Amino acid sequence: MFVPLAEETGLIEVLGELVLRQACLDAVHWPIETLAVNVSGLQLNNPSFAMKVTSILLETQMDPR
Repeated sequence: MFVPLAEETGLIEVLGELVLRQACLDAVHWPIETLAVNVSGLQLNNPSFAMKVTSILLETQMDPR
C-alpha cells in the first residue's frame, strides 16, 4: 500500500532519491560488490532519472560499476 500511495501523492521520486542516497552512503562502507535498490515505474519514466542516479553516485562516491 505504501508505494502506490507515495506514487499517487507525488512523493515517490523524493522518497526514491532519499532511499537511493542513503543506500549508497551506507554501501560505500560495506564489503560488497553490488547494490540493488528497487525503484518505481514512475521514477523510471522520468527523463531525468538517469542523471539523478548519476548525481547521487558521484555525491556519495559510490562506484557505478
